Amino acid sequence: MIDEDMSLRTRSITVECDLDEPPEKVWRALCTKEIVAEWLGPNTLEPRAGTAFEVQAPEAGGTVECKVLDASPGQRLSYSWRIHSPDQDVSPVDSVVTFEIAETHTGGTHLRVIHSGLPVIQSAKSFTLSAHGNRRRSLLRAARSMTRVLQTTGIVLRCAA
Repeated sequence: MIDEDMSLRTRSITVECDLDEPPEKVWRALCTKEIVAEWLGPNTLEPRAGTAFEVQAPEAGGTVECKVLDASPGQRLSYSWRIHSPDQDVSPVDSVVTFEIAETHTGGTHLRVIHSGLPVIQSAKSFTLSAHGNRRRSLLRAARSMTRVLQTTGIVLRCAA
């Protein structure tokens, strides 16, 4: 039985952190495919608006199809994020990942990562995560993990000045 009061809504995951390194280094850590491979997975990223690329991310369900929506050097990188489910009965998840970069008063960087457009089904009785609920929780863990990796492993430090 289908509840007639159900509608598809979306939610966002936002994770923020402060890094000691300047925005230029953080930008390179987010846009250099060899460095991105260290914290996200093998990829074909070219940080130019309109460019399609793929990320090999087994924890997100395999290959992720992406397209750069905005690439404002040192400020903002945004791309579509399409995950195909191995389950043929589940539609792909289309969402957007955005990295916002701002210089802090100490010369470091405030990094905000927003993953928006994640599906949630709302019924008259409750909110429930869609068939992708486990993946949503996995993406939240991945976003938090990614910011910790950028903070603690020196990936940003290795970006040439």
